[in-house]
Amino acid sequence: METATTQKFEQSIETLSSSAPQDSSFHHIHIKLEEHEPTSLSTKELILKKAKEACKWNRQTVITFFLKLLPVLEWLPRYRIKEQLLGDVISGLLVRIVAIPQSISYSPLSSQDPIYGLYTNFFCSIIYFVMATSRHNAVGSFGVLCLMIGETVNRRLRLAGYGDGNSGSASLMNSTLPSNGTAICDRSCYAITVAIS
Repeated sequence: METATTQKFEQSIETLSSSAPQDSSFHHIHIKLEEHEPTSLSTKELILKKAKEACKWNRQTVITFFLKLLPVLEWLPRYRIKEQLLGDVISGLLVRIVAIPQSISYSPLSSQDPIYGLYTNFFCSIIYFVMATSRHNAVGSFGVLCLMIGETVNRRLRLAGYGDGNSGSASLMNSTLPSNGTAICDRSCYAITVAIS
């Protein structure tokens, strides 16, 4: 059945190419269609065969993978220090002047201690430097997301028995084993755990 279909297809291609105008500007491209896999293979064998074909690694594919994962490896060797460093330092300082107070003030919106806002902003910038591709963005906290996280944290704190107060003096016994070192988790610890998740 498949060979008859293939022969009919080839005949129709030949008739189309013979009826095409014989102009020098007309070019046709031969396309090789994907062959059907033999039905003698089981599904598992077919998946393993396709996976082996897709996972052939050589030196160039490994280099390409890491350059796509960490774009800093591609542009940092071409960085022109004399022309670009002064502008980058000034723009970095200006972004930090805005980002530090912003991260401190957004932390209470998400029911966290202010130090967690600084951590978030600092590590967010480092990760963005290493893994992102655009140099025209400034990343950091953002108010609507902080409010949404804060609402969830407050709800989970109430359900855990911490009440509506913002005092960090209350503590809660976890139901974890005492051998893992997390027998007591105070309000701040519980809030950051909920916010991370």
